[in-house]
Amino acid sequence: MSIQKPPMDRTRIVIVDDQRELADMLSHVLTDEGYDVTVCSDGREAMRCVKDKQPAALILDVMMPETDGFEVLRQLRNDPAGRKLPVVLMSAAWRSHEKQRHIGTTLDIAPTVVLPKPFELAELDRCLRQLGVAPHQIA
Repeated sequence: MSIQKPPMDRTRIVIVDDQRELADMLSHVLTDEGYDVTVCSDGREAMRCVKDKQPAALILDVMMPETDGFEVLRQLRNDPAGRKLPVVLMSAAWRSHEKQRHIGTTLDIAPTVVLPKPFELAELDRCLRQLGVAPHQIA
């Protein structure tokens, strides 16, 4: 049995969340939308994955054991390769009535959007598109 690789023209996204069910659900939906998705379960794995996969965007949970999302974001922004990576921070700590917002954007640093949990899948899609990330059309 051969392992199929996703087509190379798909936009790569890395999802980092210690809640495997949520990460897998997001992965499934985004894959169906045309993205090439990799799931990581902790911050250390995320840093390795970002270097290896060089994704177009990172969807990052804030509350994780050991290395939380803010530490991963700090490490990314201190690395020249990670400074240009758009990030969606997912957080249940943000109140659901608070709107998504951009934080930490400069000319040298890619935008970061905070998306309160729980969220609708359309909100995640809107965040990705605000960051300039969309699936490539497969010919």
